[in-house]
Amino acid sequence: MNKITVNDFPLLYRVVGWILLPLILLSCGVFWYLNASVAQTQGHVLLAGLKTPVSLERDASGVVYIQSEKDTASYFGLGFAHAQDRLWQMEMNRRIAAGRLAEILGAEAIPSDRLVRRLGLYRNAHKMLQGLDETAQQALQAYVAGVNAAMAQSKVLPPEFLLLDVTPEPWQAVDSLAYMQLMSWQLSTNMAFELQRTLLIQSFGLEKANQLMPAIELNDEELPMPDAMAALSDGMAQLPQDALLPKRYVGSNSWVVGPAHTANGYPILANDPHLSNQIPSLWYLASLKGDKLNVTGATFPGLPFVAVGRNADIAWGTTTLMADTQDVFIEKINPLNPYQYELDGRMVDMEVYQEEIRVKKDPLMPEQAPLKITVRRTVNGPVLSDEYNPLSDFAYSVRWTGDEQRGGTFNSFIKLNYARDWFQFKQALSSFVAPAHAFTYADVKGNIGLLAPGLIPLRGKGQGNVPVAGWQQQNHWQGFIGFERAIEKYNPPSGIIVAANHRLHDDAYPYHISDDWAPGIRAERIEKQLAQLLQSKDGKLTAQDMDGLIGDQHSLAATSALPRLLAVKPQSEAGREVQQVLHSWDGLMDKDSAAAGVYSVWMAHFYRLLIEDDLRGSTLRGSARYSVMSLLDEPNVPFVTQVLQGSAALWCDYLTTESKESCDELLVIALEHAVNELNISYGSSPDDWRWGKLHKAQFPHFPFSDAHMAPAQPPRPESIFAELFHREIDTGGSGYTVNLASTSLAKQSRFAHFFGPGYRQVVSLAPNGQGRFSINTGQSGNVFSRHYDDLIAAHEAMAWLSMNQAERPERLLLQPKDSAGE
Repeated sequence: MNKITVNDFPLLYRVVGWILLPLILLSCGVFWYLNASVAQTQGHVLLAGLKTPVSLERDASGVVYIQSEKDTASYFGLGFAHAQDRLWQMEMNRRIAAGRLAEILGAEAIPSDRLVRRLGLYRNAHKMLQGLDETAQQALQAYVAGVNAAMAQSKVLPPEFLLLDVTPEPWQAVDSLAYMQLMSWQLSTNMAFELQRTLLIQSFGLEKANQLMPAIELNDEELPMPDAMAALSDGMAQLPQDALLPKRYVGSNSWVVGPAHTANGYPILANDPHLSNQIPSLWYLASLKGDKLNVTGATFPGLPFVAVGRNADIAWGTTTLMADTQDVFIEKINPLNPYQYELDGRMVDMEVYQEEIRVKKDPLMPEQAPLKITVRRTVNGPVLSDEYNPLSDFAYSVRWTGDEQRGGTFNSFIKLNYARDWFQFKQALSSFVAPAHAFTYADVKGNIGLLAPGLIPLRGKGQGNVPVAGWQQQNHWQGFIGFERAIEKYNPPSGIIVAANHRLHDDAYPYHISDDWAPGIRAERIEKQLAQLLQSKDGKLTAQDMDGLIGDQHSLAATSALPRLLAVKPQSEAGREVQQVLHSWDGLMDKDSAAAGVYSVWMAHFYRLLIEDDLRGSTLRGSARYSVMSLLDEPNVPFVTQVLQGSAALWCDYLTTESKESCDELLVIALEHAVNELNISYGSSPDDWRWGKLHKAQFPHFPFSDAHMAPAQPPRPESIFAELFHREIDTGGSGYTVNLASTSLAKQSRFAHFFGPGYRQVVSLAPNGQGRFSINTGQSGNVFSRHYDDLIAAHEAMAWLSMNQAERPERLLLQPKDSAGE
């Protein structure tokens, strides 16, 4: 038999082989190399500087259980686990908080860096560090040591570091605190509401503004003089666009059922914080045990405590209070000296300092010198209008409670992890600063409660819902509502407490908290469903009974609107067929429901027709115009409900037509538009209109997802790696269902879902009671890990992790080098 040689293959095959074989080998090599960046989860590691051994056990979902004989060693273990699984996420968060994104992402990240530098988040973090008590300092330092030990031990960094050529610096305590500052700013959203409300009032008057946003009372004298307001609008026109967009879906649900209503005679606490979807998740599940510490729940990578969860004696949940803790002050600038401003008729000096932003070199451009910016601060806070024109006769500054941080919030969370009863719970939260939250509470002795700590300003004049004249000291903050006057409920007669970002106090409460409460739609649904459950279960509920409620996707707004939608007469046979889909619908926004899809598309077009003509007629420009036009990008269910109920019918006339349309006529026109969109964009069959086909939860990765699929993240360059890192899944719900699933109406992200419950918990406080937990993506932030996205489908399907009873097949032991005889 003749021997076959290479020359026997056709030339084309040989050329392809010469090209493909090296590529295949290279790809295999890269995959093998990067696969080594996945966390080591078994065996043991010898670590210098560690004094007490730490055990890191992981269950089948990658959830980590940390045990040691010392609390500080457990904090070390959490830092180690966070860095193993979420190092890139931690790197991004500290860079965003420090204003150092442009160093690795280039010029597109400069607006984010400039804003953060002006806010002074990293400077505030240094102040926080000085204010930590001894226990908090020890916890943080041990955690930081654990993070750095994991970085030193890792032989290969996660792939993002390689793709962007980034080498992480050692983690510092101030990095953790800067991340806390960033979250405080992101959850203190009132500034954007205040600016948007002001623009609407200027464009359409108070009556219309009050229909589009939560209504306020306002006298003409409460607004600064016209030239100052004009300067404010000019300034907003040139601000970064995202700075002006309110985050309407940042919130949470939480409720507590007292022992009189449960089958086992112990309270049940449920909570599902609503924040931006992302991958990896904002949350990381962990259990920590030490000599005194015994706590389980959700942590934030970068911080050493359980933020939401339970210990052996109590459980707690958190919801955003929606308190007004940010105010815009228009400042009069000295025309002869841009570093002075007027205060009660005299000129005073600003605080002034320089910031330097390094920018990654564009390979096609000459190297850019570091960008230098001058930061000005008045007594009211940082001057944000310097983003466009620092020499104007007017400027505006922003005061917010996060500027008052001296470590109090960090101290509170550390103490909260150790609290054993209501007294210690309150004591822990007495130093809480920002962002103002409502904490729900339950304990093993059968007590339930709610406490809303955090600094809330006392204003000399006005309610803080529109900008005020900063040159008049009577408008300035006069102090804060004392902790002893915080909203509080303890063992109420009803035996039930519900918090869903709605107004939590009655008219007898003497202080102003906010005008920007979330609509009471979710709270109303929770209360009604709890009442029905109690009736159907003879007043005896279990933790399992909470599953249907925490995952509830029934829309009260839809059932309210249905009679009106079914009563109109369509113009076409296609319209009648689409309308017919709604006839037997019960308002459930299920992902498999065609009716939910029809309702959502119909209402999207109706809402657009209601406000599009008015908004386009605004004379605003730049980012100010963008802020107003952005109202088209999110459903406004409370407003549409007002229109359908007749209290805001003046919006139904479409201004660009000669005729005067009624609301029913506009509904019919909207239906025809919906028919066209459904048939052209999705298909002609009702099965093509399933809500989940239209409405997909997006889990953007920073910075490699497409920017239009990551509206809650800073700007970033376009990337070719979106398919590798980004994830999505069909989902039900809406922005106003208990199981919140926000809906975008923006052109590039039509019906995408960007905000929702990234974490869920249902906890029974019975002895050895079972806790049920869930996060929305996976424990790992490494795309090569099986735990990168393994919880997405489970979370969507309302599956639970039972952390206190889980099997833990993987165990990594962290040992001091000295104990091994080295």
